[in-house]
This record gives sequence, C-alpha cells and structure tokens, in this order.
Amino acid sequence: MNTSFTPVEIFCSFAEADTPLLEQLERHLSLLRQQNYLSTWHRQCNIAGQNWQAQINQHLDSASLILLLISSDFLNADYWYGTEMQRALQRHNTGDAQVIPILLRPCDWQTAPFAELDVLPTGAKPVVQWTDRDAAWTNVAMNLRRILTGVAGTDEKQEKNTMDAGNNSGDANFNGPVTGEVVVGKVIAEQFIGKQITYMDKPKDGIRSLETGSQALWNGDYAVARKELRIATEVLEQDKQPEAASRAYCFLAFALLEGKLPRTHVKEIIGKIEYSMGAAIKIYPYASYYHIFACIKRDFLTYHRFHLRLKEIDLLESLQASSTRCDADDEIEAYFRQCQPRLPI
Repeated sequence: MNTSFTPVEIFCSFAEADTPLLEQLERHLSLLRQQNYLSTWHRQCNIAGQNWQAQINQHLDSASLILLLISSDFLNADYWYGTEMQRALQRHNTGDAQVIPILLRPCDWQTAPFAELDVLPTGAKPVVQWTDRDAAWTNVAMNLRRILTGVAGTDEKQEKNTMDAGNNSGDANFNGPVTGEVVVGKVIAEQFIGKQITYMDKPKDGIRSLETGSQALWNGDYAVARKELRIATEVLEQDKQPEAASRAYCFLAFALLEGKLPRTHVKEIIGKIEYSMGAAIKIYPYASYYHIFACIKRDFLTYHRFHLRLKEIDLLESLQASSTRCDADDEIEAYFRQCQPRLPI
C-alpha cells in the first residue's frame, strides 16, 4: 500500500437505476483503493441519521475527481443531472476538480454540458455495449489510474525505484514562472526532487532516457515518456548538461498533458506542468519555450476565466520576441504540435 500521500477523493454521481453498474465500478477500483490511490464516495455511503443533502454537498465540494455515470436515467433525473452535475461542472471550470463522464448505457449525451470533456471508456463506447463487461471496466480503471497517479503526485509502481522523493506543501497556483522560481503545490515536488537515480544498482543514462522518453512522447506513450523523462531531468542536471536537461523538462511538461487540452486538467497537474516548463526556461531558455508556455497558459486561463492573469501571457511572448531562435526550436515546436494537435501555436 502507498502511504506517501493522501488518497484522492472521488465523488460518484449516478442514477438509482444504475446502482448495479456502480457496484461493478467499485469492484474494479478495489485495487486502486487498496493501494491508497483513491477513496470513493456516493450517496449510498450516507450515514443514517445525518442530513443526506448536507453529506452530498460536503463530498461534492471536497472531491478532487467527480465521476458522472451517464445513462438515460441519469439525464432524466432533475436532481442528479440538474443539481449535482451543474455543481460538478462549476468546480471543473474553476479548476477545483476534474470531472470525468463514464458512459454506462447508450443515450443522447453528445449535446449535454459535459460533452466536451474526455469520456470513458475509450472511444466513448458505453460499458454495456462491450462484449466483455470486465474489459470495459478495466479500461475505465486503467485510465483512472493514469489520472490518479498524476493527481496523487507519484507514478505507477514500476517508477518508484527511480526516485527518492522529497516533500513540499502549499497551494498549486498557475503563476508564471519565467525564472523557474515556481510555487509548487502539495504532492507536486516529489515528482522532481530526488537523489542519485539508479535502477537494478546501475546508474541511469540521462541521454538514453531523454531519447527513449522523446520517442515515447512522439508515439503518444505518455506513461513511458513520463518515466524516462523524469530520469533524464535528474541525471542530466546532475551531469551538468543544461541543454539536454532543459529539453527533458520541456518534454516532460508535454507528457504530463497526455495529449489533452490544458483546460481539462486539475490544478495539481497544471502545477506540475508549470514546474517543468519553469525549470526548462531557467536551465536553458530556448525561444520556443516562451511561446509554448504562453499557449498552455492561454488555454487554461481563458477557459477558466482568469482574465486578470492574462498579462502573464504578454510577458512570456515579450520574452520570446527578444530571444534568438535556433534549429532546436523547430524540433521542440514539432513535438508540441504532435502532442497538442488541437492547441494552436
């Protein structure tokens, strides 16, 4: 069991008719629960004798991840669709939580308020339409694991041996940085603070990890990319190879986005991206970094209506204008376009 962080609280919003499917989901999340990655709450967890509405509101407002279990019954229920979902989307839009719709049964959901979000299972195929129901729930569980290992501030089990994590605390704010002096949030710093990295008692090769991570990034294998690029950032910094270390930090930020628009990520993930881009700029500021960081900020800040902070984008773009481009900038931007085809650069 992981004990280095507090499990992420998940709130499940569902219709009564879908209780059997909720129970199936709970069973498939049992390993994540045992490994201390998550705790789940839904209205069937209400404590008898207490105000049920107050309990729902409390957990809906404290959860970091909110699962909407979508079906025709869910869409037809005034309270679950109207009240719970609207509050969930409000917290998603302010960056206080991440909402993930899970399609249980076929229904007309494509024009619903949550339709622009990434939907599970993969390909937006409803759970009940999978030939193998266990395969559908495994798909959901594995995707949630990827999200949770980011939110919880650690990678999957095979990555643990690569890092002796440090500690930090505070609120994760998407502020700056252009100097690398970033505000890192709770459970963010351990992703990047460590001692000499070894694997099977052999020192890691920073350049090889950078090459492996870069190739995985280009191919969309973000889990492998994150693992290798974290190793690369640590080793290359220790070996005093600033250009390569800087690129490793930049590509790590791309891997943390996982091909999704910045607006869809919770604050913890944005904090990690901020940290990584800030480190890249501080170590070796390629001109392309400023524009890429501005693109990421613009999508996140504009979508969440943080208009007073849009001046941060102007600062980044002014720094880009005063920087000299080189051949490496074209390659870095090509990687960004590959990973973020929907985000204009």
